[in-house]
Formats: sequence, structure tokens, C-alpha cells
Amino acid sequence: MNQKGLIPIAVVITVIIVLAAGGGVFLIYQKSRTRPLKTPLETESKNITASVPLTETPFPAAEPPLQITEKPAAAEKTIPTSTEIPTVYKKQKPKIQPQPASQPPLQPAAPTPQQNSTQQTTKAEFKFVRFPFDIKDIGSVAPVGEFSGITRQTASDSHAYGNMRHYIFSKKPGEYAYNVYVPADGEITGFRNEQTTGQFRFNFKIDDRSFYYFDHIQSLNPEIVEKLKPYFGSPLRFTRGVEEVYPSILVKTGFVLGQTGLKGSAWDWGVIDSSYCRDIIHPEHYYQDRCPRSVYDFMSDEMKDQVALLAGYWVPPPQGMGLQAVKTTPVLGQYAHDVAGTLSGGWFEEYQSWQNAFFIPDPYEPNTFQIRLAVPELSVFGVWNKIALETGNVNPDPKKVTPASEIVSYVLPLTNARDNSEYGVLLVRVNNDETITVETLSGAVSAPANPQFTNKAMILRR
Repeated sequence: MNQKGLIPIAVVITVIIVLAAGGGVFLIYQKSRTRPLKTPLETESKNITASVPLTETPFPAAEPPLQITEKPAAAEKTIPTSTEIPTVYKKQKPKIQPQPASQPPLQPAAPTPQQNSTQQTTKAEFKFVRFPFDIKDIGSVAPVGEFSGITRQTASDSHAYGNMRHYIFSKKPGEYAYNVYVPADGEITGFRNEQTTGQFRFNFKIDDRSFYYFDHIQSLNPEIVEKLKPYFGSPLRFTRGVEEVYPSILVKTGFVLGQTGLKGSAWDWGVIDSSYCRDIIHPEHYYQDRCPRSVYDFMSDEMKDQVALLAGYWVPPPQGMGLQAVKTTPVLGQYAHDVAGTLSGGWFEEYQSWQNAFFIPDPYEPNTFQIRLAVPELSVFGVWNKIALETGNVNPDPKKVTPASEIVSYVLPLTNARDNSEYGVLLVRVNNDETITVETLSGAVSAPANPQFTNKAMILRR
């Protein structure tokens, strides 16, 4: 073959090479467009700042409240071990129900200018503008500071230092879902998914040392879902039992975060304030959220008057009695009660653990107190509520028991036991500001005439 015959062949080969290279470039370009979203682990540290605060309630409050349906998962790339949260709300025409005259609805005040990242709101300025719920949906708001019942088997998974948040009891738990609102202009700075229960927690900044939170929210507003997509993908996919991220989402008073009420009987509303460790002598000895505070401290006078009508424990009729009202003050309780030089407050067998003893006022009944004994080595174990205060050395006020009191006795009857079947008598002596000596007499029903410690006595520390 001569040289002229080779030229056309070379041209054809060159064209084929160029076309193949172009196809490769196209394939590479297409692949770059379909790069998968980052996993939650890759995106957890990112902050999302809303350019405009979420202000509009996406749907009106309704009676019955809005029904929730789950958004179907995408057909491709499903993850069998994960769960998609419900995000789609069906709107219904609202039915206006008049409020009882004794509980008029609290109207939100006019919105205040949104704080930006360079403006810090102080606790002295911060106030809740409205409740995070509609009053008609709520049976009660429980006080902080109550001890729930324990047994030797359940104590390690209990609220070891008392109820540190307010339980918001649904009036008709399990019957319908109702709205949860933002109660003041602010910023969401934390979000947590509990995959095992399908419920969610939000943290809201008050200032650099304090925040308030909601827990056990059961479905999310689609606008919130949109803000969480960079962390969990689209549609949202949770791949671990608990996942916590730290976004920055600005929200306005009255914005609907989501709904709750279909699972369980209550959800949580609490405040943690690390600059407010009042009546806790050694907060460093506590392992759960330190320095809880009542939401009551941040309410207007109007809100305080209204919440007083809801303060208590709720058991839905007809099975229950309805509202078991708080008869003490403050109506939403007090968390801590350490008083130096006295028995009052908390004592530890082991710091930063559930192994402890507490002697504090009962938040429901005046002139009564509650005792928690969660010390495995003692022969009596549990929680006793509403123990009547007496004079002398039997069932004395813990705030009046000092080293000068010598050994005092507390009768722990089965009738006052909270979810436990143990009973007896507790002997206590305050040694000094930092230690007490304790011993229990299992099965005893009255205090000994001349109480004495044996080699079974133990030392507990502040």
C-alpha cells in the first residue's frame, strides 16, 4: 500500500479516538452530576443558617388536630435498616372551639426583632411569649423535682436526681396528634433523633450558658425536614439508634415544629442553665443535665396564671381521675434542695451515678416530703412520696436535721412506696456538711426507741 492510501486510514483512526475520548469525558461529567449525598457522619459538623427565620405556621390549629401520613420512601437506594420519619401533613378545615372562660387562649405578643449572631439575648431579657401547645389539648403540666418510682432492677435507668423537666400530659393520649409551637423568637441549635422510638428532640438557645428544649416530638414540619436534609439526606434517613446534630435554624414565635400526642402520654419541656446551679452544692457530682431550671421562671404573669390551672399530674378519664393538682408553691416545682449543714438534698454512694439518696419536699402536697434510697447495699430500696412531716426525731423536716440532731428515724411504709414493694425504717445522722451515716431496718413498721448504728451502717457524701 502506498503513502497516499495510508492518509484516509489515519484520518478515520484519529476521528474514532477523538470520539471515544469525548464519550469518556461525557461519562465522567455525568458521574460527577450524580455524586451521592454525604452521609450523616460527614455532615454532622456543618451548620445550616436559615437566611430568613421560619415565621409562618404551615397549617392552622384544628379540632380534631391534623392527621399525619407517612411520605412513601423512594424506590431506589433504600436502606433496609433505617426508618423514614413522617413528614406530610394533611390539611383540614379548622373547626373553631370556644375556650373555657377559666382558661382563655394566650395570644402571642407582637414579634420582636430577630436576634442575629452578633446580638446575645440575656436571661433577664428572655421570656416565653406563648405556650408551646394549645391549652385545649393539654391535661396537665407536671412540676420539676418529683421522684418517679424505682426498683433494684430499674434504678440504673431512672431519672437519678428527680424529674428535671416538665412532663406535658396530653388530654387524650393516643387519640390524635396536636401541634407543638415555638414559644419565643430564637434559634434551634440542636436536634436529636431517637430511632428506636421514632421521636425527636429540639434544643433552643437562650444564651451562651443556657437553653430550653422539647423532647418526644413525634413528627416534623416539612420546613424543618427541609433544613435537616444536609444531615440526613433526602428523604431523611436515620441509620443509628440516636443521632444528634447541631444546626442553626432561626424560628419565630408560633411556628409549628411538628406534632405529638399519638405515642405515650407525655412529652418534655425543660430548661438547662449552667449559670443557675441554685441549691446544688456540688453540681460536678451529677452526671445527667446539670442545673435544670423550671420554665415557670421565664413566663409572663399572664402565662403563670394560666399554667397554675394546669399544674399537676393527669390521668385521663374515665379510667383515671383527671387532674391531680399541685397544692404547693411554686406551682411548677423546684428541682434542687441542698442546704449546707442539714440533711436536705442529695447524697451519693458513688459520684456521677444513680447510687444515691435524696431527702426533698414533695412537689404536690404541702408539709410532706419524699425520700429516694438507691443504695444497693442497704436492705431497703426505693422511692417514697408524700411522707408527712412530724416533730421530734421521727420523720423530721430534712432541712432541720443537723449534726446536733444525732440519729433520726424515717418510717418508709409500703403505703407510700412508689412502684416498689420494700419497706422499713431508715436511720440517719448528719456528720458534717459533707457526709451522713445511714442504715436501714428492713420490714420494720415503727422507729426504734433508742436508735443505734451497727456494722451495716454506710457513709454517703454530698
